[in-house]
Amino acid sequence: MPQPLQFTTDQGEQVIIEIGEEPGKEAHGDASDFPQEHDVSWEAALQGVRIGVRALLNTLREGADSPDEVRIEFGIRVTGSAGAIIAANPNDGQFRATVGYLRAVSLELE
Repeated sequence: MPQPLQFTTDQGEQVIIEIGEEPGKEAHGDASDFPQEHDVSWEAALQGVRIGVRALLNTLREGADSPDEVRIEFGIRVTGSAGAIIAANPNDGQFRATVGYLRAVSLELE
């Protein structure tokens, strides 16, 4: 049964995300009335995803043989124990995102 999970933003606002049951975790009370509060901020929970995606993007665009364009599509899954993680499948999370890089093309005029 889905459970609400509450995060607080760095500005003090509340974000509530519906998460699925986690293996080994037991639901407490009526989930619709009592969201579980996460102990890190919303931004801190997303930081690992940001770092991972940035590192992948930078690795793919570096080097002499790098492509002119890189697009990465991924899912973000929010869990009670790990916070936000990159989902195994782009469609396997509460959020779906695409980031990309397009190399600037310089034209030489003669």
